[in-house]
Amino acid sequence: MSKIRIDTSRGIDLAADFVVPVDSCKCAVVFAHSFLLDRHGLGWFDVFAKSYRSAGYATLQLDFSGCGDSSDDVICVENQIDDLKAVCGWLSERGFERIILHADGSGALSALRAVTDKVQALVLTAPILGPAEVSWEDVFSSSQLAELERVGRTRIPNDQGASRPYFVVGKQTLGELTMVDTEKLLQDISLPTLFVVDPQTLASQWFAPLVDDPRSLLPPSCELLFLDKLSLYGELPANYGKADYAYPDAEKVDFLREQVVSWVTRVVPPCQEMT
Repeated sequence: MSKIRIDTSRGIDLAADFVVPVDSCKCAVVFAHSFLLDRHGLGWFDVFAKSYRSAGYATLQLDFSGCGDSSDDVICVENQIDDLKAVCGWLSERGFERIILHADGSGALSALRAVTDKVQALVLTAPILGPAEVSWEDVFSSSQLAELERVGRTRIPNDQGASRPYFVVGKQTLGELTMVDTEKLLQDISLPTLFVVDPQTLASQWFAPLVDDPRSLLPPSCELLFLDKLSLYGELPANYGKADYAYPDAEKVDFLREQVVSWVTRVVPPCQEMT
C-alpha cells in the first residue's frame, strides 16, 4: 500500500491509500466516504477494496478535505466534488483512464456531481438521495448554533478517537445534507450506476422520494440492489469473517461483496481486452 498526498485546485492537500494489484490493467476504484468519516468508511471501504483488488482493480481510498489526515477545510459538497476531480485527474496522469466511483451515504451527493470523462460507473451504498428534516438543535450545542449564525461555521469534536481533533462544518453544509433536490440530482445520470439500499436507508427520509416507485426517478442506466436484513450502518470489523469472531452477518457481507464486484466487472471489466 502507498500512502499518497494529492493537491487540489484549492491548494488543499488530500491524504489517500493507493494500492495497485500486480494484475491491474489501469482501471481504478475511488472511494468517497460519508459525512464526518474517513477513507476507511467504518471498515466497509477496506473490505470492499480487498474484493475489488482481487478482481484486478486498483483502489484509492481518500480522506475528503477536512477529514482524516487531509488538510483542514470546511466540509461541504462543493469542496468534495473538487477533491474527487483532483483524485481522478491524479489517476489519469498515471495512466488510469477508467475509473469507478464507490460512494457511501452523503458521499453520493459529491460522486454524482464529480463525474469526469474518465469515470465509467458508480456504486452508491446507503445513498442520500432526498431532502430531510433535521432538528439541528438536537445535534449542536447552543454555542455551536450561535457560532453558525455569527460566522457561518462551527467546529464539531471528533469523538471517533482518530488523529483529527475536530471537523469544521458550515451553514452551507447543513443545507446540502437536508435540502436535496432528488430529480435534479438523478436526472443527468448517464453512466451505469448501482444503488445499494439497506433497510435503514429504505426507511430514512433521505430515500423517501424513491420508495413508492424508484424506477420513475431513475434513468435506465441505474440498477437497484435492495438488502433484506443486512445493515450498512455501523462499523464493520476487519476480522468479521474469521471463525473465532462472532459477527452475525458475515455471510451476508461476503455475499454483498460478491454481488457488487460482479456488477462492476460486468459493466466495467478491469481489462479492456475482456470487453
